[in-house]
Amino acid sequence: MSYKTDRLVDLFPDAYAANERESLLYKLLDAVGAELMAADEAVKQLLKSHWVNYASGGALDGLGSIYGVARRRLPDGTSEPDEAFQLRLKSIVSLFTGGGTRPAVLGAVHSALGFPFDLDQLNLPPAYANLRQDLENLIALVEFSPSQERLVKAVDIAHPGELTLDVPAVSVRTERPRIEWTFTGGAGRRLRLACLDSGEGLLADDAFIVPQGQTLILSAKADGSLVAFLNEIEVSAFFHSLGDGDPILPEVPRAPSRWHFIAEGALFDTSTFDEQDRYDRPLFSIEMAWQRYEPLSFDVYVPYFLQTAVGALKAAHKYPGEIFVYEGWIWRPSSRSSTKRVLPACEDPYTSRSTFATFTIKARALQSRAIIDWSRMRARPS
Repeated sequence: MSYKTDRLVDLFPDAYAANERESLLYKLLDAVGAELMAADEAVKQLLKSHWVNYASGGALDGLGSIYGVARRRLPDGTSEPDEAFQLRLKSIVSLFTGGGTRPAVLGAVHSALGFPFDLDQLNLPPAYANLRQDLENLIALVEFSPSQERLVKAVDIAHPGELTLDVPAVSVRTERPRIEWTFTGGAGRRLRLACLDSGEGLLADDAFIVPQGQTLILSAKADGSLVAFLNEIEVSAFFHSLGDGDPILPEVPRAPSRWHFIAEGALFDTSTFDEQDRYDRPLFSIEMAWQRYEPLSFDVYVPYFLQTAVGALKAAHKYPGEIFVYEGWIWRPSSRSSTKRVLPACEDPYTSRSTFATFTIKARALQSRAIIDWSRMRARPS
């Protein structure tokens, strides 16, 4: 008998003797009450299935699909059980709420490689604390991936002697560039370059000339001091800053910037007016290269021969248990890279656009031994 049966019995007048347990009416009401209790329990289970802690089977798979997470396959080929999937899914949900933290990124990589999301889930005994630390050190994360940027632009023949170069790239830090200034039509004097956004720049002495066909190379020391070479001869002494101070090469700003380059032709009382030093303003091209550190990006370093590296650690620490709890990615020479979306949408502070981070794992062998190689995570507009 259930409280549903009691409530049904109370609906009948005493004349029906519905509360007599041996009566046909009571047995009918009790059967109906049992069905109502079963339906009530099903509704409760349906409501609870919307919560990770209580969902199971297909309901739990449905919750995982919201975040693009599926059950992993265990080393024996069976599917991940509900308890383990609940724990991993709760860890991964934090990616979408905390978005892109170091633990979240490392956890996603751990999971992709076959480790548990959090290595604490291995439940290693205290005697294997050093093994736990060595496993943590197998994967390293460096924020803000470096990339080599390069821009090349030539002077418009209709407007010789002057060039504006737009640098659209965004970086998390400033960096001094390397500039190659090549004169393709006529010699150049009174060279002037400036970063219009910062107001910093350089100016060459009137006596300094770059002949046609020659390339002036500008770079900087660690303190920003200019290093200038022409035909392998240092010519830094011919330059000064726009404010008449020591020559300092401008930095490429963190935000997009605009650079201005000017060169004059022959100068009165200075030039010889030969075939190199002529009156017309010269034609030239600019090649500018610098290191950019990309926002919303990570470099993740992992061993190429991961299973070998883990096996060596197990042997060194004499650990008999399993470390890989899932089937992870296996790198083969025929398939050297993989890409997965692992981070949630977040806002790019420079473009105000929604972005998500992906990582591409690339692996290579060197001298037939295991090495640490890099995996790159990128933030791209969605």
